[in-house]
This record gives sequence, structure tokens and C-alpha cells, in this order.
Amino acid sequence: MYGIQTVASQVSSYLPVLEDRSLAIEIMDFGKGVNCSISELKVAYAPVKDRLYAMHAPFLDQCLCSLDAAIREYSRKNFEAALNGAIELSISNIVLHHNIFPTLLPQSSLFIELLDCLLDYLYMIQQRTRLTIFIENVLDPTPDILQGLMLRNENQQIKVCLDVAHSALSKVGVCQWVERLAPWIGHVHLADTQGVFDEHLPCGFGCIDWSSSVLMDLLAKDRVVGVFETANVEDTLRSLNHLEKIDRNHEPKNIRI
Repeated sequence: MYGIQTVASQVSSYLPVLEDRSLAIEIMDFGKGVNCSISELKVAYAPVKDRLYAMHAPFLDQCLCSLDAAIREYSRKNFEAALNGAIELSISNIVLHHNIFPTLLPQSSLFIELLDCLLDYLYMIQQRTRLTIFIENVLDPTPDILQGLMLRNENQQIKVCLDVAHSALSKVGVCQWVERLAPWIGHVHLADTQGVFDEHLPCGFGCIDWSSSVLMDLLAKDRVVGVFETANVEDTLRSLNHLEKIDRNHEPKNIRI
């Protein structure tokens, strides 16, 4: 299943596409902060309220597992404000950035301390809200942080959001990200890149090999929702058409994902 990523001020431009296609919606209104009016969001999203699938939590200047108590408290206050917004909008999935310093040694005691701090907090949040939480890779040079989290995770409603462009900008290939994290991936961000910046290009307009069997097999899974992170309706349609064309010619491989 595919979806779009948008904000309330732009959702009306997607209405013709949403009428023609069964696309889910991930809203970004809380992504850069929490100064959102829930009543205004309800009005804006009313025509597509049944499509609201996920909300992206605040990600700028946030760290839910910071060693600094003030930063941790600030980040959690913002995160929980976004969670309350999701509940008000009947959204059942949250996407968040872990924001753990990306180059810590995976075997270091600090690395383990941060993983446990984040998981302990997310356990409490998930049990209280019953929302599904997807943790996204961002600056991670390898899948080690997310794999480390998932191997220690005991809550099946805490999963992975794989950002394909972020993976392509890492030290390892996209396929290795999929292969190492596949059992836990339930949400995927879809955009292309030229290999230096996260430009949110349409799929097929950058350096990512979207015809990869590992990637296409992942997107074919019923449990996985692939959301297009593109700037406008036209780029969303370019991405969708590109992947649908590949999918028509794709033969699933016998690959365990």
C-alpha cells in the first residue's frame, strides 16, 4: 500500500489523487513544532479523515533519550503534545526520529544506555496510548542503531520506519538496510536523492535503484505502507507511476524479508 505525506494547508491539492487512488496519509503538521490547532486540522482533513494513517512527530531539536534532563523533558513534552493530536484525529501510527548520536560505537556502554532510555520511555508511551510507533533512520551511517533497538525491543507495536533516501546516503547500500531490518519494517518513506543531500526527489529522478528485488519485495508486503515524501502532487504522481511501472514487470524473488 502507498501513501502521501502532506500538511493541512496542502491537503486540498491532493484531493483529486486521493479520489482516484487508495492512498494513506501521513501528516507532517507537527513535524517542525507543536503550534497546531487541532480544531483547524480536523476541518482541513475532514474530507479525507478515513485516510489518516500516520503522524510524523516533531523532529527538529528533539531528543527523547538525551542525557540532559532539560532537553529530554522538552522533547518529551513536544512529543506527547503531538501524540495527543494524533489521538484527537483518530490516527493510530506515529513516526519519530530517535536522534541518537549516529557514530557511537554499537558496543559502547553509552550506546546501550541510550537505547534502553529510549525504549523504556516508548514502552510507557505505547502502553498508555496504544499507538503503533515507527522509529526512523535519519543520519545513521549503518543499520546498527535501529537493529540494536529492535533486538532489545519487547513490544511488537514499536517498529521501524525505513527512509529509503536516508539509507542511500548512509555508508551501506539500501539493500543491506532492508535485509537487516526487514522483520521490523512496517512503514517506508519513499523519495529519491542524487547521493549528497536529502532532496526529496521523485522516485526515479535520483541515484536509487528502485528496481531492486529486495526493495520491491518489501513494498509488496501487506504489512508495509510506503509513503511518498515529495514536495507536491506532481512529484507524488511521478513517484507512484515509476514504482507501479517497475511493479508490473517485477517478479518476486525467494528472499527472506
